Amino acid sequence: LLDGRTGRVRWLFPIADLVRSSPAIGDLDGDGRMEVVLGSNDSRVYAIDGPTGRSEWTFTTEGKVESSPALGDIDGDGRLEVLIGSHDGKVYCLDGRRGREEWRFLSGGQVFSSPALGDIDGDGGLEVVFGNNLGLIYALDGP
Repeated sequence: LLDGRTGRVRWLFPIADLVRSSPAIGDLDGDGRMEVVLGSNDSRVYAIDGPTGRSEWTFTTEGKVESSPALGDIDGDGRLEVLIGSHDGKVYCLDGRRGREEWRFLSGGQVFSSPALGDIDGDGGLEVVFGNNLGLIYALDGP
């Protein structure tokens, strides 16, 4: 993390493999402090405390994670979930507070794309939209 005013490094977080995932930033645990969430080719999703650079949680998928995470309140409980795709063909919905899996969707092809969230059907809830390497675009209803 670089300090925006000075350009100096504030903290470094070591990851054992390549990172192609762009980070997402949000208050995952409701403590008023931002967390940084990203995926890695080591098949993991990391949540890092923004101010300190310490690990909040890690979730392991069954394939590389090059997708960038999307953050949103998918289930309407007032808390953020983390949605991310993996080379294992799945999109995972994780509880932002603890990094526990809430659900997963198997697409049948590798998911390189980053999920997008929005109320595309006008029902007041968020949907999850993503594509896979088979050329298929999915729109999933939130629970």
